Amino acid sequence: MRTTFPLAVVLCLGVALLLFSGSGFNAIVSGSQSPGPLGDALGQQADQSPVQDGNISVSRSASDEGSVAGLILGGSQSAFQALNLLAFFPQTLQRLGFPTWFALPVGSLVYVVVGIGIAQFVSGRIYE
Repeated sequence: MRTTFPLAVVLCLGVALLLFSGSGFNAIVSGSQSPGPLGDALGQQADQSPVQDGNISVSRSASDEGSVAGLILGGSQSAFQALNLLAFFPQTLQRLGFPTWFALPVGSLVYVVVGIGIAQFVSGRIYE
């Protein structure tokens, strides 16, 4: 039995739902809700963090030393790879075996969701 197609459907659905929830659309439509058990666990972990009065003491190893230029280059490479992935999303779906009549609309929907997310990021709006 070939499992490539069902696996690709599940992965694409997961990525689409992740992008959809990351865009803030759910928070706008459904309003604020309780954080649930994961939010409570995250809150407890944050309360136990070593940050006190804005000061944090973290020991860094010698291999962790880096410069601002290295941080900028590493971040720009990661951003470029993410944009590359999104730019070729419909073609990636087609190469995974999805028909063109499915891959192009889903890819366009991903473009719209990412565009909304970028616009929210640039404008600094957070819907909660």
